[in-house]
Amino acid sequence: MRYYLCLVLFLFSLSPLQVNAAEEDNTPIMVIYPTDEGSYLNTDNMPDCNNPELVSDVKEAIRSYLENMPKMSIIDYRKRNLVLKNIDTYTEIPLDEFNNSDNYLVANELAMTKINRHMTNNDFRLCVAEGAKPIYLLIYPEDFRYRVQIINFVPPASNGNVFSLLYTPPVKQYDNSELSGPEN
Repeated sequence: MRYYLCLVLFLFSLSPLQVNAAEEDNTPIMVIYPTDEGSYLNTDNMPDCNNPELVSDVKEAIRSYLENMPKMSIIDYRKRNLVLKNIDTYTEIPLDEFNNSDNYLVANELAMTKINRHMTNNDFRLCVAEGAKPIYLLIYPEDFRYRVQIINFVPPASNGNVFSLLYTPPVKQYDNSELSGPEN
């Protein structure tokens, strides 16, 4: 009986006035269709591997991580300085040419990100810094910014790489002639 009473109250809550108001609303609805390529992400502002702001942000993230490490021997101190010295320039690796056997951590992070975020190779940029232990940057869009995964620097956790940062591209500044549009 209680269930029937709940059902009756639910049906009465759907009044015809609410249904009619929704039918009379003639505001246009914008429907976004994916492009022919199937990619809906905007990668036009994706930073290059040697973008000065990106390199500076990565270097600062690594420097702050190293400063928070406990004090170690002089050899470890030299290793830290050597790491910071070798992350000034990066080389882009086309994802079509990247061999998964070159680095398991990069291949794993790339595969997991593709699966979990429904991305393709066109949505990524892979960069590598040369050194004794190469550090990789995997860059991909996230919201209106770009996620930069710093791979092969910190050992991965059980849930994948957790050492990353968000890069916000500079916003284009428009002058008044571009904002006003064409004259009639």
